[in-house]
Amino acid sequence: MRKADFFGQLPTYIVVDKHGNVVEKKASRPSNAEELFEQIKSRLNL
Repeated sequence: MRKADFFGQLPTYIVVDKHGNVVEKKASRPSNAEELFEQIKSRLNL
């Protein structure tokens, strides 16, 4: 993926796995904790 794919709008939140791979390029804002936590769990298979 190109940098432009990630940074079209600011702020941008992403979820990265332990290998440095971007697994969610449109993560929820930290202020929406429940939705963000669900995204993290599903993308990282927790």
